[in-house]
Amino acid sequence: MAKILKIQGDTVQVGFDDGSLREFPLYLFGFPIYEGDLVEAYENEHEIVFSKISNTASAPPNETPNEYRAMAAWALALGVAAMTVPIPFIDIVAGVFGIILANKAAKNGVRGLATAALIFSIIGTIFSIIFTMNFI
Repeated sequence: MAKILKIQGDTVQVGFDDGSLREFPLYLFGFPIYEGDLVEAYENEHEIVFSKISNTASAPPNETPNEYRAMAAWALALGVAAMTVPIPFIDIVAGVFGIILANKAAKNGVRGLATAALIFSIIGTIFSIIFTMNFI
């Protein structure tokens, strides 16, 4: 058994049960790996093959679902603000940012809230454009 200790660029440091530390190119791992993952290593004189045992490590901090839920909540707030705040151009910007955030959240698994945020943001942006055109 071995443990993924460090991933740096295209190089992975793997610690083995005997206390040894070896570096391998990232392409040798045919599956997503994170620091802390446990793997089995099978080696002969020509090659080494890795097999994933478990995902004991968590995803990197920038991939946590909570961040995407928060992003979808902000997108919903921006969409509602775009619909209700009658300030020319600021409401358009709020709606566009709401659309962008909702899209990113939806692509990362936050479907329900992101869909509602996207609808509110699109409608808010359309209302804002109409309001701004009447204002000018």
